[in-house]
Amino acid sequence: MRNFVLSALAVLAASACGGSSSEPVDAAPPPTPAVTFYDVSGAAPVAVTTMLWANALDIRVTGLPPLAQATVTARFTGWGATATFAADADGAVDLATTAPLSGSYDGVDADGIVWSMTQSTSPDDPQDDPYALRVSVDVDGSTVATGQLERLAMTSDVTCRDVSDDGLVGYYCAKSGAQRGAIVTFGGSEGGLSSGKSQAMYFASLGYPSLGLAYFGAKGLPVTLDQVPLEYFSTAFDWVEAQPEVAPGKIAIVGGSRGGELALLLGATFPRVTAVVAELPSGLVWPGWSTTFSLAPAWTYQGQPIPYMPSTSLDTENVTEPDGVVAVSERAAFVADIAAASPADLDAATTRVEKTNGPILMIGGASDELWPSCDLAGYAKSRLDSSGHTSQFGDAVVCYPDAGHDVYAFNVGVPTTSAMHVSDGGTTLALGGTARGIAHAARDADDRERAFFAANL
Repeated sequence: MRNFVLSALAVLAASACGGSSSEPVDAAPPPTPAVTFYDVSGAAPVAVTTMLWANALDIRVTGLPPLAQATVTARFTGWGATATFAADADGAVDLATTAPLSGSYDGVDADGIVWSMTQSTSPDDPQDDPYALRVSVDVDGSTVATGQLERLAMTSDVTCRDVSDDGLVGYYCAKSGAQRGAIVTFGGSEGGLSSGKSQAMYFASLGYPSLGLAYFGAKGLPVTLDQVPLEYFSTAFDWVEAQPEVAPGKIAIVGGSRGGELALLLGATFPRVTAVVAELPSGLVWPGWSTTFSLAPAWTYQGQPIPYMPSTSLDTENVTEPDGVVAVSERAAFVADIAAASPADLDAATTRVEKTNGPILMIGGASDELWPSCDLAGYAKSRLDSSGHTSQFGDAVVCYPDAGHDVYAFNVGVPTTSAMHVSDGGTTLALGGTARGIAHAARDADDRERAFFAANL
């Protein structure tokens, strides 16, 4: 436009002097195709070259020939996906608002190019950074634009350290500055510190000082999920409240699967817990596993075992997951145990969640093949509703219809095409759900958890 205006002015000036011009007006050069990444997790989209890996992402391509068909390929280490789009009349493609003509997913889906990735051995995969996202755009068989987004495991203003004080096995992460409520987070039946560590890094990046904990399967702790004392977590609460970044009086806990069962139990036991997020949880307490592989109390308090469900069923079944993998579903065993339990057994094993001193958010998958997480969360929700706790604190259960046992809120921004099952030794365990259902549920759960923390910490 600027070149056109200058040329027009030159013609007018020549005419005013009685002259004429036969020189052709220069046409504006065609725009250069480009890939731009936008972080859309905030109030307005922001163009970025670096962002937290789980933040909501929009990929836009500009400068294409109008209405051209453009093939977008996205990769990060070991994974890749491709989809073809029609550019609009301005030569632009916005992956958040445009459905692909063909490719690894269909329909308008901002996360589609990532969750639909399958395992890849392409030499084009980023090799230097496992979180880096590399995008290329091809038109008529030629690459016309490329871009790379650095996705961070945690933001650069977070510092972390190992914690071994007072018998704890943990990992603490925080930003310096104003005090905020803390999050204590832990994994499930996998044991060890890996889940707690990655969650502490993530939640601290969102601004909340966070302590990730192991509670078995690590040095100095029970080898298996067997008679874990709840007092261990009270010690963790003492420790985290003593940190300079933590505002006293506000502690949220986050746990998934057996850790979700534990989160509900801790909220009901310790009034200092003021908010609970339980992912794929159970409102019923289940047994643990002793070193002799016999059933044992999973949890103790004040030297006494926490009552748990009689668990004798070995019912399993093979199911074929949407990706064609045949896996073992354990859901039927839990259903059979519940059906066989007496009313007294059920009552004794039900967590008294109504004693919790704050709101509870539970997240379940209706297609969960590991255990019936939505039904198990329902035992807790029933007590919360009947006691008036829900009306006081606004407790919620969110049950996603096409999600299984892999709907962890921080599990966004990653491929979910193999999230329907997991290898456990020599067995492939069914988790359930569909790739699309898991990805959409995880994104929604992440949004809900961020809002939950903002309201309560």
